[in-house]
Amino acid sequence: MTTTLLDRHRPAAPQVDDDATRREFLAGLAATGLFVACGSGDQPSATGPGDDPTWSFTDDRGVTVEFPSTPRRLAMQEDVAGALLSYGMRPTMVFGNAPIADSPQFEGVGLDGIEEVGTSFGVINLERLASLRPDVILVPWSASAPDDVTWMGFEDRAQADQVASIAPLVAVNVTDLAYSDMMPRFQRLAEALGADTGTDAQRKMLESFEQARQAVRAAAAAAPDIKVMAVSPTPELMYIARPARDNELREYAALGVEIYSHAAAGEFEEVSWERMPERPADVYLVDSRLGFVDLDFLAEHPIWTSLPAVQAGQVGRHFLGTVYRIPLVTALLQELAELISKAENLVA
Repeated sequence: MTTTLLDRHRPAAPQVDDDATRREFLAGLAATGLFVACGSGDQPSATGPGDDPTWSFTDDRGVTVEFPSTPRRLAMQEDVAGALLSYGMRPTMVFGNAPIADSPQFEGVGLDGIEEVGTSFGVINLERLASLRPDVILVPWSASAPDDVTWMGFEDRAQADQVASIAPLVAVNVTDLAYSDMMPRFQRLAEALGADTGTDAQRKMLESFEQARQAVRAAAAAAPDIKVMAVSPTPELMYIARPARDNELREYAALGVEIYSHAAAGEFEEVSWERMPERPADVYLVDSRLGFVDLDFLAEHPIWTSLPAVQAGQVGRHFLGTVYRIPLVTALLQELAELISKAENLVA
């Protein structure tokens, strides 16, 4: 089953204060002399191996999950798997929006030993999942919409309850946070599950990430008039994303990128194709999520191909805040820095 753009929505909600979690994530950068951050806030907590014979982790819902020992058989929603792959952790089982062989989250990752129990949104082989006996099931979650189980990758509450009856859910908040504010939560979970996040490979990964962030910051400062719009096209309508709701776009905005916003209720502004020329941009970032958006029609769409930024080749990609693997986000930042650096100012 392919979900629509609005199946995963994010209603307006107060912002979440996560300065402290951001500090912990970027603390690794301090060791390289690149970055230091500070702040305060509530944290998920964990008891790691050696601290106590019972493994315990309090997730972002405030739910504490306990296990006789550190969980090893890990079922993960695809996006969570991408985040934890950043720290060298592999899922035993995975479910998501597309086959993992096609997923950018798993690019360059050996797939042997990973069991797929769902390759389309909201479609999970519960019998197969149960037979594989996961210790815990790791899912994303929205603090903005705590009862919206679609954020966890479930079709509805009934399916969520069925999955939770197989093994405890551990949920990580992914909404209303910039990417660098969100990832400390995954790092803490990885560490609680036994990952070593202080390796040379981790240091190099974070160096590359921070260098890409600073490249975007420099490009945006050098071209402050370049306006970026994140869009999710369909043959019927164009959906324009609200940057405040999206960890990817919030990261760009925090780095000084001028991103088009809107006053429409909800995450998206729905715009007819005929009205798109009234909302010009210098750079378009096109929704590239697998299983959500089919972009094949764009190449021959007369209005899309008439837009000045499209004609100038000033088009990039984004994933509507669903990509959590640090090397992939680093690549997106590098692409954006190059796009902005080379873009012509087309909007009066």
